[in-house]
Amino acid sequence: MAKSLRSKREKRLRTLRREISQPFYDKKEAAKLAAQAAALEAPKVPVRAPPPSQDSGSPPAASSAVAMDVEMADEGNNRSKSLLKPIGSISKKKVQLHLKIKKDKRKARKKGRFSKK
Repeated sequence: MAKSLRSKREKRLRTLRREISQPFYDKKEAAKLAAQAAALEAPKVPVRAPPPSQDSGSPPAASSAVAMDVEMADEGNNRSKSLLKPIGSISKKKVQLHLKIKKDKRKARKKGRFSKK
């Protein structure tokens, strides 16, 4: 009997919390939608062209042709690009190892500072 009363009370508390917090999330959603609408209706900003590079001394047309040749040569090599991209995240062991190495370096630096006297 006590368990059913307790579960009913918890259920009522959950519904009250939901009713209290719902207006907050509604306001947040409305503000988000208003910001999105304002962003869509804002005038488009013109894109600036990058400044021409002065390091090679060649005319810009030749450098763009070279860049296009490189892109065309890389077209069939999409697989090698995907191999260079990181997959997943750093494992917990690697993070802990890195933190331990940093801590040891700090200790060594601190120890060296006091032994120089």
